[in-house]
Amino acid sequence: MHVNAYGPTDPSATFVLLHGFPGGADDWRPVAEALAEGGSRVLVPDLLGFGASPRPGSFEGLWTGAQADAVAAALDAGGVRSAVVVGHDYGGPVAVTLADRRPDLVGALVLANTNIFPDTPVTLPLSLVRLPLLGWVAERLLFSAPSLAMLAGRLAVSPDVRLHANDRSEARSIRILFAGVLRQLADLYTPILEAAGRLAVPTLVLWGAGDPFFDVTQGRRTADVLGARFELLDGVGHLPPAEAPDRVAALLTGWRDEIAAGDPSAPVGPDQVASS
Repeated sequence: MHVNAYGPTDPSATFVLLHGFPGGADDWRPVAEALAEGGSRVLVPDLLGFGASPRPGSFEGLWTGAQADAVAAALDAGGVRSAVVVGHDYGGPVAVTLADRRPDLVGALVLANTNIFPDTPVTLPLSLVRLPLLGWVAERLLFSAPSLAMLAGRLAVSPDVRLHANDRSEARSIRILFAGVLRQLADLYTPILEAAGRLAVPTLVLWGAGDPFFDVTQGRRTADVLGARFELLDGVGHLPPAEAPDRVAALLTGWRDEIAAGDPSAPVGPDQVASS
């Protein structure tokens, strides 16, 4: 697994930022740079199937277990003993799986606009993938590179924000993942939800209030399962790292400082940090 590194090699704190899809590690760049300027070490892996990492051709090679094991191996190789692990979108279930399998590596957990539930509604046109015969055609149309680019354009509140443009190989990884999840949502996400319920780590849930796919109700439900503090980002859609990098970096820094001080239940800071 390829890992993009920012900041000092001997930091006071380490963040691991996990991206979603469509998109990639580069979507975290503004947040990573802000955290690094504050003295933190920041590691942003290209998940398997993306960026400079290997491109497995199977669902199992791209699903959360394989991703979490690859992240853990990369952190072990880099000498990371404990980090604040942040998962956005697909990075969320990867982060939960990592924290469940390797609690020694996850000192604190942050989830942003993600899914951990087996009963999340699947609406049109994505539900077409589940149909016999027609599903195969729908899969290739919906998860082609042009369609993913159109989808990415709908995710942000601001029209000026665009996700990383996936190449054909990454689009194939997304197609394998997305179609597999849509067809096996309950079977795949029941273990994720169970793992989330087992975690005993300080957890923060950040949520863009204008997310067109995962609404605020899902964000609050996520926080309830994890016993986490919930921070709502007004004026932000599905892409907090790209839409509000300064606010996200401030929340992450505040969260790290509270954990270091032994008070992760305290407010992050002034209300405007989270909601302005």
